[in-house]
This record gives sequence, structure tokens and C-alpha cells, in this order.
Amino acid sequence: MTSGTATKDLTARAKAIAPVVAEDADEAERERRLTDRTVEAMKAQGLIGIWVPESLGGLEASPGEGFRLFEEVAKTHASAAWNLWIWSTVGQFTSTLSEEGIAEMFADGPTGAIGAGGLFPLAPATPVEGGYRVTGRWPYCSGSGHAQWLGGGCMVLGEDGQPRMIMPGVPEIRFVTFRRAEVEIIDTWHVVGLRATGSNDVSVENGFAPGHLTSAFGPMAPKGKHYQGPLYRFPVLGALAAPIGAIALGVARHALDEFMKLAKLKTPSTSQTQLTELGAVQHEVAEAHAAIESARAWLYGTVEDAWRTTLAGQPVSMEQRRDLTLAAAHATRAASHATGIAHVNAGGTAVYETSPIERCFRDVHAATQHAGTSPRTFASAGRLLLGLAPDNPLILA
Repeated sequence: MTSGTATKDLTARAKAIAPVVAEDADEAERERRLTDRTVEAMKAQGLIGIWVPESLGGLEASPGEGFRLFEEVAKTHASAAWNLWIWSTVGQFTSTLSEEGIAEMFADGPTGAIGAGGLFPLAPATPVEGGYRVTGRWPYCSGSGHAQWLGGGCMVLGEDGQPRMIMPGVPEIRFVTFRRAEVEIIDTWHVVGLRATGSNDVSVENGFAPGHLTSAFGPMAPKGKHYQGPLYRFPVLGALAAPIGAIALGVARHALDEFMKLAKLKTPSTSQTQLTELGAVQHEVAEAHAAIESARAWLYGTVEDAWRTTLAGQPVSMEQRRDLTLAAAHATRAASHATGIAHVNAGGTAVYETSPIERCFRDVHAATQHAGTSPRTFASAGRLLLGLAPDNPLILA
């Protein structure tokens, strides 16, 4: 834990915003973006920029603190937790930004630096005087509805029009950032789950990206003076992918809690026995609870193990990185399984939009589709377990 965060109870702050998040969830789902009131509540509790350096007005919370925050908010509304996580990653994406860029982006503190973007697909960036010319389109830009800064990943081109290399076989990749007015936000986010995340496409045509608003991306990129704390030595995937596991577990816990409340009130139409008295239901409730809690224990265990190594000033090993990403992917699958149990056993009640279990079912399955916790994560981890070289370069960052 970094200095000063011991008194910053993020779980208590999450509970403080829960009434607003819950009250506005239906409107957010209809509008496919969080309400302004929800975002203002997050700002008021200091939850925008929890992974931003303290020297820039953020909380510089530990990874575990962040995971617990996202999990707690997800128990109320998954989309709110998802956006809060995305906006927290600005701390990682700005860690190699120039001092001029930092001063511009954080002129109004973390609440003025809300960002959205996509790392892939990499767009071509042509160097010009003072910066880069970029034409690109990035999907899944979560939080775009409230972001002041938007952009995406780029492959820097050399004079020959081919990717510019920083070392043999390693191309130069940069994340370019534009002000909101300089990009087009394309209304593509018409989906089943995580509806309120506003994860639209962002496009720019022959846009000028000033050099001071672009950041290097990769394990060799030097960190700025505000980013010398241990948080910014933690594996990048620990911030850019693994939190999805915590969000999914929060959704699953919400679904199971809602089912257990329903079970005390409902007698199925084909039975004269209340749900709580059915042996099959008792068995499945226990199975769902075990799936959530066991996955949670492994996920938080891997996070804390890697964090202890980071605090000790030691490099996080490949095995630790493997298990961190694998535990997160496993957590999404365990959460999906547990939520499915709640959904099936709730019967016809769970098919209505008035049922919170219905939303949980949609949201948790959408979370399993993210590239950072998709089935491919298991294959990548399997390669490492079998002694093969990693096939995901981001695991090294």
C-alpha cells in the first residue's frame, strides 16, 4: 500500500454512492451510458482516478484496493463498476506521458482527465513536425459518454512507410490522445450486456496528435517523475484486464443474493414446496457460493502475491503474471457459472427486466467476452504451463 492510502476506505466510498447508482441504473441502461448524477457522485467520493499518482491529486491506491472497489460497485450496477475501472487506468496510460502532457491533461485534477480509448487495432501514426498524423478507429471505448480525452493505440511508421522499430523485432507502439471535440464518437454500443458502459467506437480522420499527448507503451518505456511508486511497476495486465474478474464476481454475488431473497418468497407453479426447501436448490446455492468464494480467494491471492513482490522492489515473475491473468479469467467463468445457477433456479421470474437477476445474467456474460479474460487467456496460460514462450506480449509489460 502506498503512503496515505491506509485511511482511504474505498469500499465505504463505494457503499456511499450505491443509492445513487441503484436509483439511476434503469435510466443508464436505457441511455446506454451512466447518468451524469452517478458520475458526479463518483467524483464527490474521490473515486475518479484511484490509480492516479497522489502528486497529481489521485489516491494511488494499491491494486487490491482497486479490485475491492470495483467488486463492491458491481454488486449494485456492473456498468458503473466497469466505467470506474476504465477511468482508473488513466494512471497506467499516462505514466510515460511528457511533463507538458501531464500538466495539460491534469490541469483540473483526475476528474478533468477522464479518458476512453482502445489499444487495438493499432492505427498507423506518421511522424510530422510536433507530433503525428493519425487515421484510425477504435472499438469498445468504454466510458466515452463522459470522457474528455479519447484515443487509441498506434503503430509508428518510419520514412519508408513501414513500422518503426525500437529494437529488432519490436515495433514502436504509442497511445495517442485527442480532446473530445477532435474525434468522432460513433454510436455503435447496441448490446445485450454492460449496456450502460457507453463502449462506442471512436474515430479520427487525419488527426494531429501532439507529441506531448502521446505515450509510449511497452515494458521498456521510462516512467515519468510522478510515476515512480510501486503501483506503476505492477504488471500492466493487472490493471488493464484482471479487474474484470473482480467485477464479474461482484455481479455474481449480487445475482446469488437476489436469488436467495427470492427463494424465501417463491413457490414454483409446478410445486407446493418453497424454493428454500428444495434439495436441488440447496445444493446449487451452495455450489454457486463455493464457485464465487473459491475464485475470489485465488484472484485476490494472486493480486496480493504480485503486489508483495512489487513492494519488495523485485520483478514480478512470469509465473506470477501467468497466474494473475489466469485467475482473473477463471473468476469470470466462475462468476458466469454462479450467475447461471441463480438465473435457472429463479425460473420465469428471471426473464423479466424487472428482475435484477436478468441484468446480472446479461452483464456477467458480456464480461466473459473481453479479450483480457476470454478463452484465449487460458490457451496463453497453458503455453506457459507447458514451458512454451508467451504468445501475448502484453504479459511482459
